[in-house]
Formats: sequence, structure tokens, C-alpha cells
Amino acid sequence: MTLQRENNRDLNCTSSSSNDLIKQFKKRKGTEFIEASKRRKTESSSGVDQKNKTKKFGFNGPSRNGPYGKFGGKGKDPQGKPDWREVRAETKSRKKKRKQRSVGGEELYTSFMKAIKLWEELRHTDCKKDRRLELCRQVTNLFIGNVKVWIKQASGIRMAEHLITHGDADIRQRLFDEICSKEQILETMKDSHSHHFLLKILKHGSKNQRDLIFAAMEGQVVRLSKHTYASNVIQLAYSDFATSDQRSKMMQEFFGPRFRYFKEEGVKTLGDILEKHPSKKKEVMEDLKKGLQMIMHKGIFNSTLILGLLREYMVHCDDQVDFNLVIESVEDGLLRVVHTKDGARIAMMCLWRGSAKQRKTIIKSFKGHMIEVATWEHSYMVLLAALDCVEDTKFLHKAVLEVLMAEKEKLLQSEYGTRVFRYMVLGRNATYVHPDILKVLESGDVCSQNKKPRDLCRREILQYISGPLLQALTDNLPRWCRDAHWTLFLGAAIHVLPEAGLKCAAMTSLAQHCAAPVPEDAKPLMDLAPFSKMLSFLVGKDAENKKNKMPLFTLILIKHAGETIASWLKCNRGCFLMVKAIETEVKRVMAAVRDHVAPHTDAIDKIKSSAKGAELLLEKLKLTDGVEASEDEEEKTGIEAYETEKFGKTKKYHGKVLENDYNDSKDDHSDVETDVHDEKMEDEDGVGEEETDEEDE
Repeated sequence: MTLQRENNRDLNCTSSSSNDLIKQFKKRKGTEFIEASKRRKTESSSGVDQKNKTKKFGFNGPSRNGPYGKFGGKGKDPQGKPDWREVRAETKSRKKKRKQRSVGGEELYTSFMKAIKLWEELRHTDCKKDRRLELCRQVTNLFIGNVKVWIKQASGIRMAEHLITHGDADIRQRLFDEICSKEQILETMKDSHSHHFLLKILKHGSKNQRDLIFAAMEGQVVRLSKHTYASNVIQLAYSDFATSDQRSKMMQEFFGPRFRYFKEEGVKTLGDILEKHPSKKKEVMEDLKKGLQMIMHKGIFNSTLILGLLREYMVHCDDQVDFNLVIESVEDGLLRVVHTKDGARIAMMCLWRGSAKQRKTIIKSFKGHMIEVATWEHSYMVLLAALDCVEDTKFLHKAVLEVLMAEKEKLLQSEYGTRVFRYMVLGRNATYVHPDILKVLESGDVCSQNKKPRDLCRREILQYISGPLLQALTDNLPRWCRDAHWTLFLGAAIHVLPEAGLKCAAMTSLAQHCAAPVPEDAKPLMDLAPFSKMLSFLVGKDAENKKNKMPLFTLILIKHAGETIASWLKCNRGCFLMVKAIETEVKRVMAAVRDHVAPHTDAIDKIKSSAKGAELLLEKLKLTDGVEASEDEEEKTGIEAYETEKFGKTKKYHGKVLENDYNDSKDDHSDVETDVHDEKMEDEDGVGEEETDEEDE
């Protein structure tokens, strides 16, 4: 116990001594702080500037600019503020010296500024021709000896362009003579400003000057095509000014070192080389692939030469792996080139031989420009290929069909947009699609990887566009009935409508238009040969409509245009139309024609000597004797279904089929039958389950 007490006493003494040391340290530091504060106050009152005593250090030691920063204390007034007039003058002086160095020195800078003043006058549109030519000569005199340097300046190249455009042949020759060597031409092609000089020489220069440019490019075409600025010169030279022989030589440089230095005559395409040297196909294709890959990775594949070579490569490429690499390189940038013929063919081959994912990527790249693609001269072919090969019609509807049908007015105003519209509706119908276009599209069937039947895709596309198509038909019906380019299409479009309700509505609109009064300054519709052919086409399809349980056009026509048909019986074409209806051998149609024509037999008999159709109609009417509509109960049931008030309510149902029941219709590829429609209609109208069960039984 005694030992423990002694230890506690020692600890207490130690802690008390440490506390005293801490207090003494704080007191000493406090005294030092007070003395330092008094010292600073004393020095500031005596006028000593503490800032001048401090050194300014940078990251790596003392600052090189000194204590006054960048300007080193120059231009400061006694109060220490900079004199901004001197600062601006010094900045202006440095800028002037920099410009002088860029144009070749102080003396040349004076000449350069004088040339700019003369150029400011000659470049105005109101400058007279003689005065402009005189100014061009004066500026050219200042340019001579400095062309190589001055055309690399923004102002200098603009002056040179005006001299070449508005000057005479002598001025162009004097300017070109200073850069006419091969090395200087190649150097000029690669500069961001001076390459415009060569573009102007190609457009306005002489044949000899163009030949010198082509000679300088020989052996360097592949390397120059990879350059951002030089590729512009290559594009203009190849597409606008090269002869057939020069184009062949430029193209052969991509086929390997042998053809780069030893050109062959009579070679226009890659196929010609492969035909002459079949054993070298692997080497030629490999060299061509290497050259094109570097260009495509830089995004400079929009020139005519590169697009032509890329198209040739894709035609002769047998390796699907290499082909997929090409697709991956260009799939996002096809929008920039589809307006050209080669670019459109490249996009079509990518769609034909690409995977489903690659096809979607290509079509998505057209987003926001779908109407332009559909109405350009060559790019519309890409959409025709997409309608053929894209199997996911739901994606096709959202990305293409919905956009195009929403802007169908713009589509129909364009010649090429009209072709896309007709192809969406009728597909590969030789009556409405040119044979050359069909030949191109059929070439894609060979390399297509589709597994889904084409007919099924066509039916699904029609299901999606049927609603907007009906609106387009009804809106343009009066004009299309009198336009020979559209009349036959009108009949074909009505016939292919996939839904009975839509087809009935279109037929009714056409029949009502036939019954409408004709303006005094217009011909009767039956006097128009295309219109009568269109009616004959629709009437002749009644047998097929009966088989598919669709509305019968003849019955709708007689119901809504009966009086008009009576007037048609006085002409040859009207009689032939009724003959066509009887030849369908549909009993209900035959009975309706007989009942409608019988009261007019006397009038028909009077014109049979001059109208062959009247004579045939009288003979065909004898075949209708004894035909009763009640004998054809199947037809009667079908036509009454279309004429009931309930049928008018099915339009809403048909819209649901297109949007919500896509997956169900995708599984069942057969046409929708009318009894299923009736069952669905009754469900919508509130019919109970008992009535539905009775109908099913």
C-alpha cells in the first residue's frame, strides 16, 4: 500500500510539471505575435513597401516575367497601373510582324496589302468587265514570284481564285507556271488553303494544265485519296475532267504495286482485271481492301472513285467475314452517299448481305431524313430493297412505313417518292415497276439470307399501311380517276386492300364518284380509256372476291351508280363493262346485272349494229335467264354482311388488328375470315356470351 501511494505521488508531480511547460510555451508565442504585429505597423507607417521585398516564384523557380508579369513593368504610370494604349500598340505591332513573316517579309507585306486593296474593288459584282480585267492584271503582277507563299494564306487564296475565274488565259498561265512541277503540285494539294488553287485550275484552266496535274498525281492516287484536302482534288479531277483512259489508270493504282506502275489497256472495272488475271484475284482483292479500309476509317469515302471501287469490291467479295467488315465501316455513314448511284447500290448490297442487326442500323441511320431518301433520284432504290429484305415488319413499320405514310402528300409530289409509294402497295408488279428496276431488285434475291416468305412480309406490310392507303385513295380519287398515270394503280390498290371493311369503303367511294355529276368542261368518265379499263379490272375480280369473302364491286357499283350505268349502256365501253360482270359467273352479280340492264334492252338493240359490245351484251343476257340470287346463299350471306350497319363499326376493330394484335396475326398467316370479324364485332357491341356461343355452334 505504501509503494502504491508513492507511485501516485510521482505521477501527479510529472503531470503538473508538463502543464506548466505548455503554459510557458503559449505565453512566449503570444508575446512574439504581439511584437511582430507592432513591428509591421511601425514599418507601414514609415512607408516601407513589403511587396517590393518579396520575390515572385513560378512553378520552376523565379518567374521569367519578373514581378510585373508578362509586360515587365513597361507602360506603367507612377501609380503602378498599365498604360493600355502602349499595350495595344505593342500587340498590334507583334501581329503585323507575324503577318509580315507569313507573306515573306516586310517588303512583300506592302505588296500584299496593295494587292488586297485592288482585289476589294475587282471582286464586287458591279465592277465592269474591262475594269475587272485590268485590275486582275495589276494584282497578277504583284503575285508573280510569290504565288507559292501567298496561296497558303486565307486572303491570298481568295485573290488567286478570283484571278483564275475572272482573268484571261495569260493570267492563269503566269500563276500556274510557278507551281507546275510535280513536287510543288503535290505540296499544293495537301494544304488547307492552296488546294483550292488547283480546284480552280481544273475548272477554268487549259487542257495542258489539267494534264500536268494528272501527271503529278500518277503513282500517288492511293496516298492522296487518304488525305483530307488532296482527296477533294482527286474527286473533282476524276469525276469531271478525267478521260476514260485517265480514269482507268487512276483506278488501277488500287489493285496493287504491279498495276500501279505498269498500267494495262482496256481495263475499266475490277471485273476486267480479275477476268484477265484470275490467278491474282486474292492479291488484288487484298490490296484493294487495304487501300479502301484506311480511307473508310478516315471517313473520306464519298468520292466517285472510292465509291466505284467499293461497289466493285463488294460485288466480287466472296468472303462473308470481309464483307461484314465493310458493312461495319460504312453502315453509319451511308446517308452521305446514298444520293449517288454507287452509294445507293452499296447500301442495297449491305442490306441484302448484312445481318438483321446491321440492316436495322443502316435504316436507323436515315432517321430524320426518310422523306429525302425516298425522293432522291438514286436513294429511293435503297428503300425498295429494305421493303424486300427486312423481315421484322414491325420495326419496318415504325422506322419507315409510318414516317412515309405520315408525309404521303410530299411522297406523291415526287416522281421517285411515287415509285416508293406504289412499291409499298403493289410490290414487284411489272405493270407499275420498270423492268430495269425489277432486274436490280431480283439480283439481291440471290445473296439474300431471308428465311421468312416474301408473300407473308408483303401481307404484313399491307396490314400496316392499309389505313393511310385508304385515306390516300379517297383524298386523291377525283384526280386519279382522270390521270392516266394513276387510274390503273387506283384499281389495283383497291383490290389489294387486306381488310373487307377498308375495301368496301374504297369501292363505295369510287361508285359514288361515278354517280357524281360531271362538270361541263370535262369528259364523261366512261370516255376515258384508262378509267373504263380500271372498272373492268375491278369487276373482273368479283369471282376472286367471292372466293375470299370480300365485297363484290359490281353490286356496290350498281347500288350507288345505277342511273349512271344506264347512261353507259348507250356506249360501247359501258356494254363491255356489263359483259365483264356477267362473265364472272357469280350468280348474285349476274342477277343484279340482268335486273338492271333488262329495262334498257331496246336502247341496246338500236346500237348493236355500230357497237360490238351491245351485241355481246344481248347474247350474254340470255345466259342469265333462270339465275336467281336466292340460289347462291353463300354469296348472299357474304354481301349482306358488308351492307349491315354493324359492318360500319368494324373499322375500329380493323385498326386494332393493325396495332395491338400484331403478334396474333403474325402467328396466323391466313386471311381473316368474315365469321371471325362478325364474332369480334358482336363482342365489341356488347353481345352476351350466350349469343357468341350460338354463333360458334
